[in-house]
Amino acid sequence: MRRRIAEELLMGAYVRNADWLQFSRPLARIQMLGYSNLERQVHVACLFARWSHRRREHEEEAITLLDRAAGLIAPGSELEIAIQRTRSDIGNH
Repeated sequence: MRRRIAEELLMGAYVRNADWLQFSRPLARIQMLGYSNLERQVHVACLFARWSHRRREHEEEAITLLDRAAGLIAPGSELEIAIQRTRSDIGNH
């Protein structure tokens, strides 16, 4: 339940284009609690990458998180496509 709440808070911070303080709190909470599954991990990594690109903040950290998630997924999977799309959208090929 705490993970889902943290995920919802992160999504809300992303949608509102919140500053780092508001975005980083639920991100840190999710990372502390652990991801409920691989899909959630990829989703969080993609949100962080998109947020950081839009805000031009913490981009290196976001790409590291995206790279970690990419290393866990099966080639050709929907999750790989989501990561590739995110990389393309943010100019990180």
